[in-house]
Amino acid sequence: MKSNRITIALFFLLCLLLLPGIGCKKQEGIPADKIPLVETGGVAEITITTAITGGGILADNDYTITDRGVCWSMDINPSINDKLTHDGAGAGGFISYITGLSGGTRYYVRAYATNAAGTGYGSTMSFVTEPPVLPEVSTDSIQSIATTSATCKGSVTSTGGAEVTDKGICWGTASTPTIDDQKISAGPGIGTFSCNLSGLMVNTLYYVRAYGTNSKGTSYGQQIIFRTKPVYSGTITDIDGNVYNTIKIGSQTWMAENLKTMHFNDGSTINLLTDANAWMEIREQAYCWYNNDAGNKNSCGALYNWFATTATGALCPTGWHVPTYPDWTQLVNTLGGIDIAASKMIEGEFNSSGFTAKLCGSRSWNGTFGQKETDAAFWSTTIEPTSTWLMIWNLRMGKLGDGENVYSEFRIDYRTEGYSVRCVKD
Repeated sequence: MKSNRITIALFFLLCLLLLPGIGCKKQEGIPADKIPLVETGGVAEITITTAITGGGILADNDYTITDRGVCWSMDINPSINDKLTHDGAGAGGFISYITGLSGGTRYYVRAYATNAAGTGYGSTMSFVTEPPVLPEVSTDSIQSIATTSATCKGSVTSTGGAEVTDKGICWGTASTPTIDDQKISAGPGIGTFSCNLSGLMVNTLYYVRAYGTNSKGTSYGQQIIFRTKPVYSGTITDIDGNVYNTIKIGSQTWMAENLKTMHFNDGSTINLLTDANAWMEIREQAYCWYNNDAGNKNSCGALYNWFATTATGALCPTGWHVPTYPDWTQLVNTLGGIDIAASKMIEGEFNSSGFTAKLCGSRSWNGTFGQKETDAAFWSTTIEPTSTWLMIWNLRMGKLGDGENVYSEFRIDYRTEGYSVRCVKD
């Protein structure tokens, strides 16, 4: 970079010797020959929106130079009434950095210097910026997803060297939507913006992209996929006052959220265990929050050991129960079988059933936490008939082969494991 700057400086000095032609603007009452003598250097490193030039003071004519730089416009004789740089004071050469240009445009530039006598100008140089390119666009996030609406944020971070005449969000039910599909405009210019998508279909998969348009064309941000929420069948409230959405799937009605009660439905307290050794050794009902962080309560619910699911005080609200293995089997079969059920149950774009399984992880029999963001594991109350171990229903987001997949399994595990609970209606 330093060698480039030296080369440019030498180029400008050469221009001072080779390029004649001086303009001036005289102050009243001071002889015209006291206005500075200035020369314009060459123009280099031209991009879509920038260029480097400069100039030199050939003579200050006995008056101190108080300002110097270059001025430019699309008119042939730019002046300090147009756009300009301020590159210091005093005699000598200087380098000027021009920014904010438009792509594919011819500009005229000349150096200037000002002293008490007035402003003198160098000869006019012209240059053409590189052609414009498409704007740089980012699709930032999807928020406030509801049954028929959502909010999408995007940003245009670069004009591409031409005015951004429109920006916004486009969407559809097919991949890679364009402005020929549904769209909402956020107006011209660059910057971050937010658009409210309304009139969407319930429990439907949508594809969205931010867009930006200039004279070169329209470019798009990365694609984001989301699913609108289902219409829930109702709500149920537990003994602690927590309210849960419910969803009807086939002939069953399930909670659409993980249980988070700290009491049985008779009002008796469930043991809260944070210590790993105590969790490993206990042989009675207990619960915890993932990573012992109560901040996980609302999003993930509690993790219960098996003893809590079968204790005398019922864990689920009255009229509901912790599912059995046959309950889970019926749900899986309703959703098309074990090979595809999980892909319809996990929260997000896969959640076509409305079950909304969150990847909230688990607590191992030895008291350690893990699998958050990869696993959703739920208790059943059924003991595996050939052993004393318990059946659980596990959903996992992971890698199978070359891509990301959702898969599931029934498996047996220890009674002191900590898993989520979903209640099913009696």
